[in-house]
Amino acid sequence: MPKRILVVEDEANIRQTLRYNLVKEGYEVSEAGTGPEALNEARRIRPRTRECRSHDPRRR
Repeated sequence: MPKRILVVEDEANIRQTLRYNLVKEGYEVSEAGTGPEALNEARRIRPRTRECRSHDPRRR
């Protein structure tokens, strides 16, 4: 069973690059572009591990 990873990144080109490399390494990848999307996707796929970067450019 492949390991699942949820990539949360607001820049689509960075998400796509991460997805490409992770899939190449054998991971099953889900994506989200915003915090709320990430929460919904995390509930859906129930990842085993979470790593967060807490910078939100909209919050200043």
